[in-house]
Amino acid sequence: MYIIAAANGKGGVGKTTTVANLAINFTKRGYHTFVLDTDPLACLEDWWEARKAEDLQLMSITIEKLPEAIPKLKQAGVDILIIDTPGFIANAVNDVLALSDLVMILSKAGPLDLRATNRSLKFIKHIETPMVFVLNEVKPKTRISGEAAIALSQYGKVCPSIIHSRNDFVVSMIDGQTLEEIAEPDNKGIEEVDKLGDYILEQLGEKHPKQVDRTPPEAKQATAQVVAFKPGNKPGKAKA
Repeated sequence: MYIIAAANGKGGVGKTTTVANLAINFTKRGYHTFVLDTDPLACLEDWWEARKAEDLQLMSITIEKLPEAIPKLKQAGVDILIIDTPGFIANAVNDVLALSDLVMILSKAGPLDLRATNRSLKFIKHIETPMVFVLNEVKPKTRISGEAAIALSQYGKVCPSIIHSRNDFVVSMIDGQTLEEIAEPDNKGIEEVDKLGDYILEQLGEKHPKQVDRTPPEAKQATAQVVAFKPGNKPGKAKA
């Protein structure tokens, strides 16, 4: 089981939106994907509660319970576990990063965001888990993304796929959906998420990542094993 942690000490960098879109992207590739929301604000859980599709499992959990939950998820056959962390860096968050196989640090391209990201790195510099930077919510057709990528490359790997600021990302989250579920097939944001998914999987060691299958859900056969920690509000989903 691969464990990915989405982190940044600064809030408002789009961690929750990116985790939601990436999780559905992995699900559409055929990976049994599970999401843990460790943010006390539970924004990701709110998105999931509004979601009508039964294709993704999510559980809100305190960071302290992670060591107990992770072995159960692995035993249940989860392929990819994505952990959405709070918008601050503390010892408890560092414990999450240490348990992960990859830390995905989301950052906007503005100078204030880059400085905040730099400060966050000072709190996690002793973590040995591999890290990659993902530039997120970048305004299209601006040079600042290139300058930001150069700045971040001084500290580690930078994902070549930039997630641009698109209204569809925001609108889709209102009703528990993702960009590709409300946008036209030629929306560039879909391609950006696909490329981000490819890159993250390659960083995890997947030399030949599964391709996204966008066959309508009703035409598929369910294959993922249900992980039931406690009965949830929805059939087939787990929630603490």
